[in-house]
Amino acid sequence: GITSDGGSRIQFQVQQIFQNGEAYMLIPTDGTQMGPIMLKPFVYAGNAKDAEADKLAFVNHQLILQRSNEAGVSRIPQGHGFLHIEQGPQAGWYSIESAVPGVALDTFMQTHNLTVKQRLQIFAQVAETITALHQVPTQPYEDEDPYIGVVHRDLNPRNILVAEDGTVHIIDFGASGINGIPTGHERVMFAVDGFRALEQMNPQQPALTSNDDYALGIILYHLFGGETTDDALFQAAIDNEQSPLVGSPIFENLRQTNPDIANMLFYATQISPDLRATAAQLTQAAMNAIAIR
Repeated sequence: GITSDGGSRIQFQVQQIFQNGEAYMLIPTDGTQMGPIMLKPFVYAGNAKDAEADKLAFVNHQLILQRSNEAGVSRIPQGHGFLHIEQGPQAGWYSIESAVPGVALDTFMQTHNLTVKQRLQIFAQVAETITALHQVPTQPYEDEDPYIGVVHRDLNPRNILVAEDGTVHIIDFGASGINGIPTGHERVMFAVDGFRALEQMNPQQPALTSNDDYALGIILYHLFGGETTDDALFQAAIDNEQSPLVGSPIFENLRQTNPDIANMLFYATQISPDLRATAAQLTQAAMNAIAIR
């Protein structure tokens, strides 16, 4: 049995396990009027004695998801609060979101021979969604003016689902925050290595939209065959204040074959957030690149 925070009990049956067992697709078995859902483990502080802190942070992130839904941001799941599994090996707090179709981006790329245009179309959907998130008004404190911008902070191929028709959904808002607001917890290592911007590695930094802008650049790099950035190139980029992709074989090849895409990569992954292309700029650049192919 699964109990919601309000105490009501709903019986579910596991229908499918996906994303390497990190999430469960559940369907009600007791006649409850609810569609299939995605149940994802929520661990914030990382140990049982901080369970109450986990729960409070969890509520905050569900509110972020709710604000995004209210703002009409497409291609993210609907948030339905959180659930507590009382017994068994999966006991704990979980986020509950509407299940969305698709497989992780990595899997989709392995099973489809994508053209340059199709890769750009996937990227444009991701960038467009992030642009919309960065414009969502939020009000974390009642006595303050609204802040603008939800920051995902953990964009990577596992958190991008692609349906068979190419439609993209972005999931897993467990590390999300409000632009310019400290998270209140150490979340640096929760973003996947290689997709973190330099400023995101500083635990004193608040959530910033520039975190997502950098990750978008690495996702575009990934779509064209790149792995996460090389440590040596990353250090050289810090020393030279440029993109860590400069010098990588895939980037240098794109400079010759698809210079417009290489240009997007170069500006999306600048070490300095002040020089980095925004999600909105990347969306427009991707649409321009699609139009000429």
